[in-house]
Parts: sequence; structure tokens; C-alpha cells
Amino acid sequence: MSMYIEIKEFEPSEIVSLSEVKSHLKIEPDFTEEDVLVQGYIDAAISHISDYLSRSVQDEQFEVFGCSFIDVLDFKFQTKKSIEGIWYLDNGEYKKLEEGLYALKKVDKFETIIEYLGDLPKLTNKSSKAVKLRVTCGFTKLSKSIKQAVLLLVSDFYEYRADRSKKLINSTVMNLISSYRYYH
Repeated sequence: MSMYIEIKEFEPSEIVSLSEVKSHLKIEPDFTEEDVLVQGYIDAAISHISDYLSRSVQDEQFEVFGCSFIDVLDFKFQTKKSIEGIWYLDNGEYKKLEEGLYALKKVDKFETIIEYLGDLPKLTNKSSKAVKLRVTCGFTKLSKSIKQAVLLLVSDFYEYRADRSKKLINSTVMNLISSYRYYH
């Protein structure tokens, strides 16, 4: 069994910029009084869509720890874009695993697995952090419909700042993103 933590220092690529959103909302570029509010709406829209889809819309980086290589290589988060490295404890210090011993393999549009290609070293340390993986997850190519859904959701947040009923959820947003939903 593995555990993972999100790397907070990781700077993800922008899905939509503040200037794009301000243009979409018809806010003058030099009007900056609501920039923090609008950026909050952007972040909330991305988070909402990611939660609905059960996958990262915006790139996220994680460190995954496990007792064995299998624990770490079976990390189930969708969709893995790149592996920054795999390390294992040897005499109390992490050693980096050779890159030729593992690779990303695309299963379908939702899932990428980590495949091991050679003999992995024998672990001498039995701790819960015996193996460490650093991986970036997210879409390899973000669709235009997800970007448009973010813009529409931000405009809903901006226009309807008060509470609203579930019946008023933007059906266009749902139509744009529903085909990307990952069902566990």
C-alpha cells in the first residue's frame, strides 16, 4: 500500500490566464480591483471540474511512498504524464533507480500505468518509505472543451456570487466535460 503527498512548490501550467478570463468576462484589462476574486473563481472552477472528472485537469506533482516497488509502481492516480524519478532506500540513503528499468505505458485516454522493464533491486529497508516516486499527473493535451468549461464556470461564479440551487448548474459545462469523466 502506498501513500502520496502533493508537491506544493510545483508550478502547474495555466489552463486559462487571468487576462483570458477578464476578456471573457468583458472586464477591462486595467481594472485590477477584482483580480484576486477572479483568480479565486478560476482556481475553484478547475478544482470543481477535476473533482467531477475524478482526474487532474491541471498538472499536479506527487511524491508517492511505499514499502516495495510494486506499492509505488501501482500508484492509481489518473493520468500520469511523466516520472521525475524513483528512489529506494539503501543503507539509510535514497538511491535513484536507473531510468531504463521503468516506463510509462498508456492504457487508454484515462489511464497510464508505470511498467517495470527489468530486474529491480532487492530492498533491504522495510519501512513505509522504502521506495519513493515523484510523478506529474494531468492531461497530456488539454481539450478545448475543458478550457471552455472552465471559462463558463468562472463566468457563472462571477455573475451569481450568492447561493444558487442545484437546478441552476450550467448544463453546457456538464455537456462539455462529461465525456472526460473517469469512473473508478
